[in-house]
Amino acid sequence: MITSLWWMANGTLLGLGLVLAVAGIVGTSRPKSPLPWQGERGVLARQFAAQRRILLGAAAVAFVLVWLVTGVLMAGLIVGGAVAGGPWLLSGPAMTKAQIARRDALGEWAQRLSEMVRLGNALEKSLIASRKHAPAALAEEVGELADKIQAQWPTHEALADFARGFDDVTGDKVCSALILASQDPGPGLAQAMEDLAASVREEVKMRQGIEADRQKTRTTVRTLTLITLGIVALGFTVPQYTGVYATLMGQLVLAVLVGFFVATLVWVRRLATRGHTPRVLVPDPRSPVKTPERPQEVDAMGVLR
Repeated sequence: MITSLWWMANGTLLGLGLVLAVAGIVGTSRPKSPLPWQGERGVLARQFAAQRRILLGAAAVAFVLVWLVTGVLMAGLIVGGAVAGGPWLLSGPAMTKAQIARRDALGEWAQRLSEMVRLGNALEKSLIASRKHAPAALAEEVGELADKIQAQWPTHEALADFARGFDDVTGDKVCSALILASQDPGPGLAQAMEDLAASVREEVKMRQGIEADRQKTRTTVRTLTLITLGIVALGFTVPQYTGVYATLMGQLVLAVLVGFFVATLVWVRRLATRGHTPRVLVPDPRSPVKTPERPQEVDAMGVLR
């Protein structure tokens, strides 16, 4: 029976490998989505992606070491999975908290921008001057925006690039108003920015309340995970009770149990975590209308701009 299960598992993996190989060579009709640190994802997502790459490398090392020491494949997979996914599950919604802080900074920046425009300054001049008193959470992005406008970038392109770096639907709302104002100047921009700043502040307040309620569920998941990992670690120190899991059949059973446990934790965490809201100022790869690329310009010194 064990031999039959072994060959069934190998056959399933072989079939899955063939399907993935064909899909990789031929391709699919689904548009390519960028990696977390590429494409439309912003500065914040790239920072978290770098941390994930480090964790994956440490998980691979831990997996190999535990497998070689214990000789149990599933023990290595459990330890490697704990190293790779433990911080994501136990550290709390770090990226969500950072997004809320950046939204708060965006509302403050929009308020200051409305005050400068109300004083009679042009939009481009206000954007350049806003770097002097930009909130710390947006200092890098606002500085890059000011540099691009000073380098004679079209204002709407510089704002679209700013929205791409912010990588959030709230930033798209603010940048949409600024892009419209840059292409069709007129009165009302200061009031529009002031209203947007108030809307962003209200949204931040609501998000903070929601995250406070969701923290209770995250605490339960975190406690459950730590207790379970502790029991598993103690169990492997008593071979007479856990030695059965060193056999082929025992490892298959352990794999099923671990799979159900991880799936439950991921499901519970998703209930307590809000997903990434799709952005607005992004081209749809499925659309037949393509966005023209910005032509490269050459200055008097022969340098591409």
